[in-house]
Amino acid sequence: MNVYSGALNTPTPLYLSYEIIPPVGSDTLASYINLDSTYQTKTLTLPQAQYSGLTKRIFFCWRNDSADGTQPPAAVDNISITTTGIVNCNPPTNVTSSNVTNNSATITWTPAGTETSWQVEYKLSTSSNWTAPAAVSTPTIQLQGLQNNSTYDVRVKSLCNPGESAYTTPIQFTTTGGTVTFTITATATGPGTITPTGDVSVVSGSNQLFTFTPNTGCEVSTLLIDNISVTNPGLSFNFSNVTTNHTIQVTFGTIGINESEIAQLVELFPNPTSAFIDIKVKNDQLLVKETKLFDMYGKLILVVELHENNARVDVSHLSPGVYFIKMDSAKGTITKKFIKK
Repeated sequence: MNVYSGALNTPTPLYLSYEIIPPVGSDTLASYINLDSTYQTKTLTLPQAQYSGLTKRIFFCWRNDSADGTQPPAAVDNISITTTGIVNCNPPTNVTSSNVTNNSATITWTPAGTETSWQVEYKLSTSSNWTAPAAVSTPTIQLQGLQNNSTYDVRVKSLCNPGESAYTTPIQFTTTGGTVTFTITATATGPGTITPTGDVSVVSGSNQLFTFTPNTGCEVSTLLIDNISVTNPGLSFNFSNVTTNHTIQVTFGTIGINESEIAQLVELFPNPTSAFIDIKVKNDQLLVKETKLFDMYGKLILVVELHENNARVDVSHLSPGVYFIKMDSAKGTITKKFIKK
């Protein structure tokens, strides 16, 4: 009878002549244990370096082919395994993060007791790919080059000699830094300017002041905040505690002209519309010099030609939203709003 140790597989009993063929990939522990009619005790000492941290199967292989006469059947009993010097490789405990900045973090843990070094892995919580820096021999590591304002997962395993543990359950930490901003889009039409203008970035929770400067002999005629008209606008407007995007649009006109009366002399219909907008000037004395179509951000869409104080404009291709017809006349600037469905 021969004794082997090997992987956890099921061997196929085979023999060739007088030799027992061992299981594939196994190591011979003892051989030719035979010709004993009473129970014998066999003690085998296995080297620690070869078996520590591993799972093995012991195989007892018996052959009785009467080649050396009739032998009694084999019996194996009272098998016991004891260990001296073989230790388990357990994962560390109490993995924590500290000193977290916008691009770094310190990770510490409590050793399990038998390991000689540790492997740390980390990743963005939204990613499936782990990053593994070089193994460390002390129970701490500083992770560098992280993204700001981001949440990371981190895990640690023990490296023993030989063997290694499973990874710890991942912990999370979030780096600092990063600024959340919103955009205020500022536009002006007519004889004047708005400051600042264009797309203005504003840090979340802060304030943003806009000032209006009419040209000489002009004034602010209308002010729209997020497409809502502001009554009696002054020469400035302040957004406080900004937590979302906004729009601000100011229209300038000539001082001394009753803009509301002039505006009543121009009709836009139907309003709202999905296809056409008709423009009708009801007073020849307006002497309209130029008519333009703008979007809500002050972008010029097209120049409209009036024929006998009337025009039909195809707006079917425009995106739904708020638009403005601006007319420069002998009586002043007229701005009319319509909605494209």
